[in-house]
Amino acid sequence: PLRARRWPRGAREVLACLLERHGAAAEAAWRDALHECGVCFETKASLDCVRLAKCGHTYCVGCLAAYFSSQMADGKAAALLCPETACRCAATPTEVRKLLSADDFAKYERLLLNLGLAEMDDVVWCPRSGCEYPAILHEGREGRLATCGKCGFAFCCECNLTWHGLTPCANLAERWRNGDEAARALLKEKYGEKLIDELQSGEWIKSNTKP
Repeated sequence: PLRARRWPRGAREVLACLLERHGAAAEAAWRDALHECGVCFETKASLDCVRLAKCGHTYCVGCLAAYFSSQMADGKAAALLCPETACRCAATPTEVRKLLSADDFAKYERLLLNLGLAEMDDVVWCPRSGCEYPAILHEGREGRLATCGKCGFAFCCECNLTWHGLTPCANLAERWRNGDEAARALLKEKYGEKLIDELQSGEWIKSNTKP
């Protein structure tokens, strides 16, 4: 036997039901209406338009797809924003998928992933040519040993060379020579005054001794 639908109980549940019905009614009204594209200003049927979920602005499929493709070409894929000048809302991945080619959407996903990884303190990139896969720092941002999750290469994230344990980086002298005041202060903090003094002495001897 069919069971009667339970009436909502409590103000919160009633409000949720009302909002759900209002949203469904608004969506139905949008589908049945004609819309002016915010880019080309032509009037189109809803089947030929996209309404961005976060801001509600409506554009024709052709204009929005072209706009997003141009943003991709300009390297702005990390946030494909609504074309409205005063609006800073970004399109959702679902909306982007419907508008971009398969290749562009794959690029969009990679850039979003890279952006997310860049904000993680314990992730660097494998320096091996052709790999360039995320690698995890074993001791967080303060550590130097990283291992690539794809090729397994263990390397020093300071010099990007094969992991050398406690031995100073092979390019330490070059980094000191080319570094500015802030970079040199950081090297002193990491490697200690004694090693840096020895490094400076070696650099002085190298530059003041005839071959």
